[in-house]
Amino acid sequence: MNKLRKTIAFVLLCIILTLSTCACNTNYIQQEKDKLANYSLGLSYDHVNHVVSAVQTVEFRNDTTNTLDSLHFHIYANAYRQDASHLIVSQNYVQSCYAYGQSYGEIAFDSVKVNDVAIAYQIGGTDCDILIVPLSSTLYPDESVTVEMVYQVSLANVKHRLGWGENTVNLGNFFPILCAMDQTGAWIDTPYYIYGDPFVSEMANFDVTLAVPSNFVVASTGTVLSASTTDEITTYTIEADVVRDFAIVTSPDFKVLSQTENGIAVKYYYFDDAEPSKALAFATTSLKYFSDNIAPYPYDTYSVVQADFCFGGMEYPMLSVISSETSAPVETVVHETIHQWFYNLVGSDQIENPWQDEGLVEFLTQLYLDQCGETPLKESMRKYLKNYTTYVNVLTDYLGKLDTTMRASYKFDTEQGYVYMTYVKGALMFNSIYDACGKEKFFACLKRYFDDCKLSIATPDEMRASFSSSYGADIAGFFDSYINGQNQLVPLKD
Repeated sequence: MNKLRKTIAFVLLCIILTLSTCACNTNYIQQEKDKLANYSLGLSYDHVNHVVSAVQTVEFRNDTTNTLDSLHFHIYANAYRQDASHLIVSQNYVQSCYAYGQSYGEIAFDSVKVNDVAIAYQIGGTDCDILIVPLSSTLYPDESVTVEMVYQVSLANVKHRLGWGENTVNLGNFFPILCAMDQTGAWIDTPYYIYGDPFVSEMANFDVTLAVPSNFVVASTGTVLSASTTDEITTYTIEADVVRDFAIVTSPDFKVLSQTENGIAVKYYYFDDAEPSKALAFATTSLKYFSDNIAPYPYDTYSVVQADFCFGGMEYPMLSVISSETSAPVETVVHETIHQWFYNLVGSDQIENPWQDEGLVEFLTQLYLDQCGETPLKESMRKYLKNYTTYVNVLTDYLGKLDTTMRASYKFDTEQGYVYMTYVKGALMFNSIYDACGKEKFFACLKRYFDDCKLSIATPDEMRASFSSSYGADIAGFFDSYINGQNQLVPLKD
């Protein structure tokens, strides 16, 4: 009996320690919550006219050391308007994006209030893509303000982040979101650049209500707290704390598969997939792998959503969009899942330094596919190296000289150049660091980077410092030689 009691006590102690460890690994989310901006979105979707009507409230606290006389919001929905000066896709994607013919959308404001007083807002930026909200009085550090706005978003009939298609309605980057600030305290008022993901945003909390026709199935960032139906309209109440953005994909055609792993509800929404269980399996297993090897996934749900989408996939917090037309669905699911760590939980400037998340995530995708027996890592990296060197050699012969720096997305002249220098060369760079470190030390570097920079917008210097600190020596040269275009890529190790 004594032995039995000791065994039971030991088991209970193990359970308690495991739960305590999990709580310690994720309690940074709750600790950060009260420091962040709060968004309240009341949304209604008119599926006949393809219009989202919204009442949005933002509670913002000035956590900078600067005084503020205005707040700046990105209004990415205006990138879809007819007279936009920045295209939403390159020529490579025009046909697939505008599969239904030319179409446009925009955002239109009815009113904007600051602390319940109507104000004369401005639409600025380089392409009518910034909402400037003047404040009635200077906002000092640690002071708060509430902004309320009423608006409608008209959706274009496009297969893009924001738009409606034959099967899905994609609501990505649809609402006004606070611009992040640079290290000088200036608003990052960047436009909707054509290459890459032109988004930089801080962590925030979201409370959302969404009214859609009752036959529509909703996938979104966050956790659905309730759903009620009246007169063939279903209203969802959704909550998402400490996330970098909020997105929705909805469709009357969705089927849903789900699986629970370590208390996390993993869901796959699809309308045309002959092997839906495969996509769900890779979402679930990759989520677990990176939870075990980097940091626990801190939310209670994760959704992968098949959509009418011209690109392969797109990451949002707690939600990954996968094109129904992608030629590599498994690889895309894994890639977008890893972005839950490196984009959402650890942010970066995806415009100035797109390699910082995309290059890392591309390498980790190939590493995971090796670990699960899909494709050997060396085979993937040799293919990347061959493709990269062929690209560089051909263009160098043709142009005489080629810029091989890993640079800001707006500094590329072609989409091909952006992909090769950001994804392909970025993956090769992290593979060289992996070869130098070995698997165990490489993941130790990733964990250190995560711990040092979680919930922030990490700089390349911070990434280099975290890796060097964990490695035990300054390995900034690995990064710099690739980024500055000084490296001479050589055959990979066996």
